[in-house]
Parts: sequence; structure tokens; C-alpha cells
Amino acid sequence: MLKLLPRYSAYVQFSSSRPALVGIGAIILLALAAAALLIVVKLPRPSLDQAAASFNQNNFSAAITNINFVLLRDPRNVEALLLRAEILAQQGSITFNEQEYGQQAIAIAQQVLSIDPTNDEAYRVIGYANEIMQQYNAAHAEYQKALSLNPHNALAIADDAHAYDLQGELDKAKAGYEASLALDPNTTLAHMGLGRILVAEGDLDGALAQFQSVYRTSGNVRTRAEAAYSAGIISGMKGESAATERSMRLATTMDPTYPLAWAGLGAVLFARSYATSSPLTADGRVGLVRESMQDLVKAINLNPNQSSAYLQLGVELAALGQKTDAIRILGDGKAVVMKDITLGAAEKTAMSARIGALLTGVANRK
Repeated sequence: MLKLLPRYSAYVQFSSSRPALVGIGAIILLALAAAALLIVVKLPRPSLDQAAASFNQNNFSAAITNINFVLLRDPRNVEALLLRAEILAQQGSITFNEQEYGQQAIAIAQQVLSIDPTNDEAYRVIGYANEIMQQYNAAHAEYQKALSLNPHNALAIADDAHAYDLQGELDKAKAGYEASLALDPNTTLAHMGLGRILVAEGDLDGALAQFQSVYRTSGNVRTRAEAAYSAGIISGMKGESAATERSMRLATTMDPTYPLAWAGLGAVLFARSYATSSPLTADGRVGLVRESMQDLVKAINLNPNQSSAYLQLGVELAALGQKTDAIRILGDGKAVVMKDITLGAAEKTAMSARIGALLTGVANRK
């Protein structure tokens, strides 16, 4: 739990032994100085709570500014250093600059260990930084160091499970998510991970319950957007197109920087444009296709490695008879699949095969 920093008193007393200043100009200057000092000390000081709040809104620059204010006064503040490292790692993941920010996060977490060698959270953050850089063996090693110091660190267990999830080791991932939730039922990462695995197992209602729990309880805009998007995927699998579109739009509103939400919305809109049951006019259908493509391009601009957006855009271009452009986009998509950190190992294999098959089909069209 983050603690508020102590505040200065709002009242300032001047010493009576200070030499008197002569003249009206000096009196005015003294009055102005006193007023300015009172204004400064009454202003709320940036705190770690404010940094955490900014972090949860994806406002990383404001979060770092608040943390730097704390560190300026206390460079060895472990709580501030840990939060800064965590924010940098998350920023690397969200902005897809994993190497740059991951290394910065590791360096700061190592500062914490130089101050407190038994800090389990520092090892967890180093593990997460390695994870976003897809250094999974190194990530597992750091998570285990964290757990050797604190076996009840539910987030470290969930992080370790997530790394296994990305590697395609779903049995280990599921066991880890469940172990994390047994320790702390509010671990949102574990709920999200378990929900994805339940989708793969065909338990859509169980998965939806996990995602809805995250959406209701999380204070982080990216996490809530991921939950809304995931609920939309389930609605799509059930054939509930209106609910799917609502969820995808909610995700893009919750976090406009979330690429998968835009890719999902683009796919939904294109499907609606082609639905024979829709009462849309020809112009209305063209408008939906245009909006769909804009959303897919937005997803790619946010994450140049978002392979699902390339796949969907290639499908749409091919459907519209734009063969050359479709082949180009699909080729770009196939080239980035292995760098797409939003996919697990098995999903990367499946995505690569899917794009490859579509490429072949489009190229063979006359």
C-alpha cells in the first residue's frame, strides 16, 4: 500500500530576532515573499499515490514526474524506486519499446537490491522486465528469486504463470494462475490469464466471469480495456455481434492506445458491413468498411507488430479485389508474427500458418 508523504505545515512563523528592514519597498517585498511562501507550502505535494494514480491512467510522464520529486528528496526511497521501475517496464510493454524500457527498469530494480538485497518485489520487477523482452528463462529465474524470499507474493506467481502462458506451457500457466488467486483473489493478472485459458478450453461462461471480475475491480485503464476486449471476443464466439461491437467500442474508449481493441473493432465492423441480415444501405456498408480499415490502420500504427490487424486488413483488401495491396499487407503481417508479444508460442504458429494460407490463396486468384 502506498503511503502519503508528510506535508509541510500551512503556517509559517518568522523569528522576532531577524533584523528589521527599513522602507516601504522592503516592507512590500517582505509581504510578497511571505505570501509566496504561504502559497507554496499550501500546495499539495506530488506523492507516490498520485504517481500510482497517473500510472493507472497510462499517464507515464506524470507518474515519473511525481516519483522524481520524491527521489529528489530521498534518492534511496525504495518504494519510489520500485514504482518507477514497474512503470518503466509497463511503459515498455504498452508502447512496444520493450528493450529500451525493460533495461531501464532492470537498472532501477538493481538499485533497490543494492539498498535492500532481500526485496522480493525488486526481483519480480526484473523478472517482468525480462518477460516483456521475451527473455523467458531469465524471467522465470528472477520470479523464483522473488518467491524464495516471499512464497506468498501472489503477483510474482501470476507473472511467472504469464511467462509460461506466453511460452505455450498452458498447464503450468493455469496452475500458476490458480495458485496466485488462492493467495489473493484480487490478482487481476491471474484472472485475465485464467480467463484466456478457459476460452481455449471452451469454457466461455467461466472465462467471461473472470473478465467481468477484472473489469469491475481493476483501477487500471489498460487492464479494464483488455477485459472489455476479451469479453467482446467471447460474445463474438457466441455469435452475439451487437454485444461484440459494444465491448470493442468500450475497450477503445477505455484505453485509446490499446491496439487489439482497434483491431477487434475493425473486424466487427467489416463483418457487419457484409451481413445480409443488416438493413444498411449500400452507402452505409461502404462507410462501415471505411471505418473498419481506419481502425485497423490505427492498430498497426499503435503496434507495428500487431499481426491480427495485418491479417484482417489483408482479408478486407482481398475481398474488395485489391490483390496487390492485400498481398503486401499480408506479407508484412507474416514478417512480424514472431515479434508480436500479444501472442503466445502456439498462437504465433497458428497465426503464421493462417496468414501463409491466405497469402497463397490471394496470390492464386485470377
